[in-house]
Amino acid sequence: MKNTSRKPYRTLSDLPFVAKSSRRQRRKNWVVKNTNDDALACARGQMFGAQFALYLTDNPTKVGMPSLNRIIADMNLSDDAENMGYAIGFCSYLERLIHFAASQFDTIADANELIAEYELSAVVSLGRVQ
Repeated sequence: MKNTSRKPYRTLSDLPFVAKSSRRQRRKNWVVKNTNDDALACARGQMFGAQFALYLTDNPTKVGMPSLNRIIADMNLSDDAENMGYAIGFCSYLERLIHFAASQFDTIADANELIAEYELSAVVSLGRVQ
């Protein structure tokens, strides 16, 4: 069921775990509150994963861009990191969505189509196809 009453996420900075940036500072794509409660952090991380999925739904042209890479690059994923529960929850929720999507269609055929499109665009950019 779709939730149509929510405010759309227009930019990555609209997400609650992304810090707003100034002109002088690089945006931080993963900023979470310290907590000593791993279960709470995991639950919040799952919600952040759901919100990131909605961001992609609201901005389909951003799918395939490095937004997720930037978020993960800003996470502290060391074994002794405080708040690791947020990252675990975030990634586990995205895995849940991937599992659901992969069960709905032939993922290998889809990947092959993407490869074919990429190869065609590479040939076109080299001027071999007119």
